Amino acid sequence: NVDPFRSFRIAEDDFLYRGSLSLKPNGTLVGVFSMGVTFRETPAEKELRRELVERGLVSNVILLPDNLFYGTAIPSVIIQLKNAESDGTITMMDASTFFKKVGRKNILCVNELITALNTGNAKYVRTLSVDDVRENGYSLDPSQYLIDDEEIPDGYVSYRVSELISPVKAVSVSQNEIRGHTLNPANLSKTAFACEIESSTLNQDELKAGFSKMSDPFIAVSKVGTLRPTLIQAGTDSPVYFSNSIAAFNYIGEQVFLPLFLYELRRRAESLPKIGVTIRRIS
Repeated sequence: NVDPFRSFRIAEDDFLYRGSLSLKPNGTLVGVFSMGVTFRETPAEKELRRELVERGLVSNVILLPDNLFYGTAIPSVIIQLKNAESDGTITMMDASTFFKKVGRKNILCVNELITALNTGNAKYVRTLSVDDVRENGYSLDPSQYLIDDEEIPDGYVSYRVSELISPVKAVSVSQNEIRGHTLNPANLSKTAFACEIESSTLNQDELKAGFSKMSDPFIAVSKVGTLRPTLIQAGTDSPVYFSNSIAAFNYIGEQVFLPLFLYELRRRAESLPKIGVTIRRIS
């Protein structure tokens, strides 16, 4: 059922697909791709991952550190395809912490990566069945498979994020609104506990096309870099305006806000798998 003439909107998907068709018996393809290849949800891309997994071609997926390459700071992955008799397993690895800082760039610690991969270090490497990947919607994002289940201490309750906050659709700026208090990702909290901004402290700037407006308190998170959730005290008399680089959420009580920051702090801890630096599915 494989169509050799099929094409994709994004070049790296096309490369991965056509490369899989060109493999000789026992041949191997290894490529470095953006993270989007592993999780994008368009029907064509999800079908491509399903096809590669079900054909038994996916052998290894390795999450690399961000800021490795010139011209982009986004994290990337190594995907290895093997056209050989498969044992029905896929190796996922989180190598996002295997780097050293040199100047403004990260340099991959190749020897550490190879050692952890060859020894199957359980902190960084998991061997999955095709069923595991199938049950997870054919996602090839290693971070989704390397997060251990949380242990809930006595006296605490576990909530889903969707039970605490919900996305809101901000109001578009009208033609009569020319200037206002503007919020951008640089304004959002840089520390775990400086988590609140009064709208009156924001600069008053000229409003641009595409800006949105909130007239009630909301949680703002950045769509670029780390989330940096911040409580914005907007009001009817002092609305806040922002571009599409920020997402807005309603919240159920201010007591949910500290856990959001603790989660963000935990996410960045060096002793734990790094989940990622971007919002991959804002929904």
